[in-house]
Amino acid sequence: MLQLRAIAGPTGRLLKAMLEERGLLGGQIKGRVNYGHGGEALDMPTLNANAGRQNKYEELVKLDEAGVRTIPFSNNALDLAAPIFGRKFQHTRGNDIFIYNVRPLLRGDRLSDYYTQLVSKQTEYRVWVFRSKWLATYEKKLEYPHRYGRRGRSKEVWNWSNGFAYKFVDPEDVCPNLKQIAVDAVAAMNLDFGGVDVILGNDGRYYVLEVNSAPGTQGEARQGITSLVNCIERWAKNGFKGRA
Repeated sequence: MLQLRAIAGPTGRLLKAMLEERGLLGGQIKGRVNYGHGGEALDMPTLNANAGRQNKYEELVKLDEAGVRTIPFSNNALDLAAPIFGRKFQHTRGNDIFIYNVRPLLRGDRLSDYYTQLVSKQTEYRVWVFRSKWLATYEKKLEYPHRYGRRGRSKEVWNWSNGFAYKFVDPEDVCPNLKQIAVDAVAAMNLDFGGVDVILGNDGRYYVLEVNSAPGTQGEARQGITSLVNCIERWAKNGFKGRA
């Protein structure tokens, strides 16, 4: 019934296994699901046909143009005040981040493709969305403190290497404004689903970092990917309807 195009990795394999378990893969192919891959099948309905069409900088530009609040960013370091993060156009897990405590003097230095402003934050989330529906929220927690700041790592970078992992948030504890900014971000990227990385600043406002078209999952609470599979199943069984 469905064809799955998923990037390599544990979550892509898990998604494939879950879809196979429900009998949604193989047979006479009538629809496609892109998980991190882009490209529309012209002869069949496709979820996330627009995945991967922009790099990470272009995504921020598109979000900003749609009125979604992002962290301050620029392709010119002189537009931002230090400290700033240097980023690569393509990146995963924050492993590309280079910290500038003093602004680089040249636009387009060799280490970075673009720059983002350091926004002091209370916490960081990943929010799963399917079309206009919120699915699940995870919060980054310092689960492995022995790695935090080790080997000169900046404590401002909350990634796996620095000891952080996503923990499931009870739906009753999720702020409606957080759900809405994530829904708006997925819509702005012209995607059917995604995992939206959002920080809660010390100023009490939410800022979108990026939209992942193949969000990873961690731990036992897999509501995000389970809910996504439920949505994919309904999409297939209800006739592969396009977005409103």
